[in-house]
Formats: sequence, C-alpha cells, structure tokens
Amino acid sequence: MHTVFSISNDDIAKLDDIQSRELIARLCRAELFTEGHSQAAVTWGGDQRATDGGVDVLVDTNADIEGYIKAKLT
Repeated sequence: MHTVFSISNDDIAKLDDIQSRELIARLCRAELFTEGHSQAAVTWGGDQRATDGGVDVLVDTNADIEGYIKAKLT
C-alpha cells in the first residue's frame, strides 16, 4: 500500500494544533459529503486555548446523519 494511506499514531502526534483541527474538519466534511449532505455544516477555527469550552470543529446540520458523526449538532 502507498505510504500516503499508511497513517501511524506517530504521524498524528506530529501534527500541531492547527493541522489537527484542519484534519478533523476535513474528515467531518468528507463524512457529510459521502452521505450526500452539505459540507457547509462544518465550521472550524479559532484558538484552541480560548475559553469556549473546547469547541474547535463544529458540525451543525438539520440533516439526518449516520456513520461517524453521531448527532446533528456535534
């Protein structure tokens, strides 16, 4: 298998906060796309140290979703 598809724990550990947030957001968008829903329901950004309760990636949709995203507001 090509190495781009072989992601290790070490690869993930090397990501900084911005890269980690971007990865999670892109995975959420891909999941919604796969299910035929709007990717616009995913927002992300800000400072991970902000006092917002830890919200860095948000999925907010009215669509009935299944799969890895378990709730309409995640």
